[in-house]
Order: sequence, then C-alpha cells, then structure tokens
Amino acid sequence: MAARSENMDCLAKLLNAGCNPFYCNGLGQHSLDLALRENVKQAINTAIQQWQNQVPAAQLQTFIN
Repeated sequence: MAARSENMDCLAKLLNAGCNPFYCNGLGQHSLDLALRENVKQAINTAIQQWQNQVPAAQLQTFIN
C-alpha cells in the first residue's frame, strides 16, 4: 500500500523497520508492481539488495513469495 501511495516517508519508515520488500498482496502483486514513480522503485530495489546481502540465501527463500 505504501508503494502505491508513493509516500516516501511512509515507505522509508516501513522498510527501515524491517518490512519485507518481497511482500506480495492477495492479488499476487509485489511492491515493485505497484510502484509508479522511479524514486519509489529505487527505494524498494535498494531494500531488496540489502536483504539479499544480509540474509543467508537459504533463509531468504522463506521471505520471497
């Protein structure tokens, strides 16, 4: 929802609090699918890269829908 609203403050707070950037809603849409503006997509991509760098690959698979 934060990706769709394009509220960068809200999105940043959620991602910094550890919200899953791989989250998929009930319609099968990922946050990147919902993001319309480039800066929102970049913030989500940065969070994804940070998760991939910090979380072991085997454990990472449990977060990806």
